[in-house]
Amino acid sequence: IWNLDAGARMTDNSKFGNHWIYSLNPFILKELETVYFKLGYSYATAFIAPTLYQNYGSLPYVLPNFGLKPETNSSHEIDLSLGKKDRSIVFTASLFQREEKDAFAYEIVDFQTYAGKFKNVGENSVKGFDLGFTYKLNEMLNFGGNFSFVEKEKRETMLRQPKQRVNSFLEILPFKSTRINFSHQFVSKRTDS
Repeated sequence: IWNLDAGARMTDNSKFGNHWIYSLNPFILKELETVYFKLGYSYATAFIAPTLYQNYGSLPYVLPNFGLKPETNSSHEIDLSLGKKDRSIVFTASLFQREEKDAFAYEIVDFQTYAGKFKNVGENSVKGFDLGFTYKLNEMLNFGGNFSFVEKEKRETMLRQPKQRVNSFLEILPFKSTRINFSHQFVSKRTDS
C-alpha cells in the first residue's frame, strides 16, 4: 500500500560547477474490488543552466547576456488518482507550488528594433493545479482531457506561458498494429503577446 520513489542526480556544468538535485515521492496505492486510488506527494529540486541561446543570443533580435546565473527551484506537489480497477476510467487531480531563484525572463531593451535579452529574476513563486480524466470506451476507442492552471508571482517570468490550457484527445485503434490519434489544445491569451 505504501510506496516510495526517490532519485538524485549530480549535474557537472563546466561554467557553474557541480549541483545535486533530488526528488522524494511517497504515495499510497490501494486497489479495492472494483476501484483504485492513488494519493501521492512529491518534493523535488532543480538546477537549470542557461542555454546557449539565452547566453549568446541570436542577433539582431536577441542580445547576449553572459552574466546569466543558473535557475534553481524546489517544488511540492500533491496528486490524486481515482478510477476503476481495470483503469478504463481514471480521474486525476494535482496541486503544485514551486519556489524559483534566478528564474529566466526575457525583456525588450530597444523598443525601436524590439531587440531584447534574457535576465535573471530574483525570487519567484509559482502555483497551479491540473484536473484530468481518461476513459476507455471499448478496445477500439479511448478519449480524455485535462485542464491546467498556472500562476506566477512575477509577470515577467510568464513569457510564452498562458495561465490556462485545455487538452483533449480521441484515440482510435481500428487494428492491432494501427493507432489513430486526434488531439486538441486550447491555450488562453498570453500576457506577453
